[in-house]
Amino acid sequence: MTREEKSIAIEDLTAKLAESNIVYIADTSGLDAETTSNLRRACFKAGIKLEVVKNTLLGKAMEASSNDYGDLSSVLKGTLPFLSQTLLIRQQKSLKISEKI
Repeated sequence: MTREEKSIAIEDLTAKLAESNIVYIADTSGLDAETTSNLRRACFKAGIKLEVVKNTLLGKAMEASSNDYGDLSSVLKGTLPFLSQTLLIRQQKSLKISEKI
């Protein structure tokens, strides 16, 4: 990934963070392919965007964001999917992952 591509990715992630009311970081390293697929389907149905991003890029996007993420960037190790959700006041969705997978 070139510097320009990294810069674009950080800008994109910063924009996603700005438009998201809720951000999740999940450790899916112990999940098999079927369980991961079920998790992705459950997130999609609940209106949650799930994508795997480079931890360093997400950390830089968090730093660039106007939102306060506290120490959240300190847990960005290994392969962690980034999940975000924008909740509308009239249409609030929730996902109980343990019930869906």
